[in-house]
Amino acid sequence: MKKWVVLSFAFMIALLSMGASVTQGEASEGFVRAIHASPDAPAVDIYVNKDKVLESVTFKDVSDYLPLQEGAYNVRIFPEGANPKKDEAVIEKNVEVKAGQAYTLAAVGPLNQLDLVAVGDALEPVEGKVKVRAAHFSPDAPAVDIVAAPDTILFENVSFPQVSDYLEVDAGTVNLEVRPTGSEDTVFQVPNVGLEEGSVYSAFAVGQLEGEPAFDIILVKDAIQ
Repeated sequence: MKKWVVLSFAFMIALLSMGASVTQGEASEGFVRAIHASPDAPAVDIYVNKDKVLESVTFKDVSDYLPLQEGAYNVRIFPEGANPKKDEAVIEKNVEVKAGQAYTLAAVGPLNQLDLVAVGDALEPVEGKVKVRAAHFSPDAPAVDIVAAPDTILFENVSFPQVSDYLEVDAGTVNLEVRPTGSEDTVFQVPNVGLEEGSVYSAFAVGQLEGEPAFDIILVKDAIQ
């Protein structure tokens, strides 16, 4: 999976008390990663406090976790190559980093309704188990159930742009199916998904059921490198 290019130390995070505590890093640091989940938004550049921190970010790109000093930041997202002194930002937010917490920040929705979704990430592993959650970032998909085939419902009635709680499951290989909530009809399959004991994962549903880019699921390990 492509990583975002880090161009400066400052980055972003929001929503005060959403994050789960983490033990890595200095006591004054929090951690944040980001995902471009808007299906029709172009590549973007991201500025924090007037500094360009990420460039040429495209659909499905997911960053590593970045260590951030606790504090407040102004975040602006521009189309790739835009001049921040002349052009208007697609999104602008004043956000705050909290020490000892980890977050995912997602750009979601179609370009004309683009939004930022921030969620707290619980990075602590569980001995002998796997932690996994589902994020519904496909704007034209209905509420869905995510099933471990043949018939074990892992996540039920997840709708755009919701993110589920983490679920503890056994390690191993599973075949995942996405079904409209309450239906037995499978609209998308991900075969042979390997889940490692002691790991933490997020499964991001992105793209569109109708049109391009097509619906897809990105499975990402929630871990600080």
